[in-house]
Amino acid sequence: MRMMLGVAAVAAAGAFFVACADDKPAATVAVKLDSFTVSSDKAEVMAGNVTFKATNAHASEVHELAVLRVRPDGSFENLGEVEDLGPGKGGEVTIALTPGDYLLACLIAEGEAGSKVDHFAYGMRRAFTVK
Repeated sequence: MRMMLGVAAVAAAGAFFVACADDKPAATVAVKLDSFTVSSDKAEVMAGNVTFKATNAHASEVHELAVLRVRPDGSFENLGEVEDLGPGKGGEVTIALTPGDYLLACLIAEGEAGSKVDHFAYGMRRAFTVK
């Protein structure tokens, strides 16, 4: 009987620690959107909830931050975004990320928000890795 109680206690403790692992706070990544560039304070994070805090540092252009998962075939899946950040504005989005390759990108298209160019095609993206 003592053996069974000991096994049950160990199993309960293990379940508690697994449950607590899911409750860990989100990693935070600061992202700066500027003149057709995307930069971030981290290039890699561990899998889990990640909060992206985006700031548009450009003086006149509207930008947005999209978090794109790169699929094996090279296509993208948009997992979340902070849209329509005017000059000097900021916003954030928290997304549960699994291991893989991602892009942090601006998806403002030509003609959108007064833009004369497609921001993504103009190179406004940055590779990002989740371990």
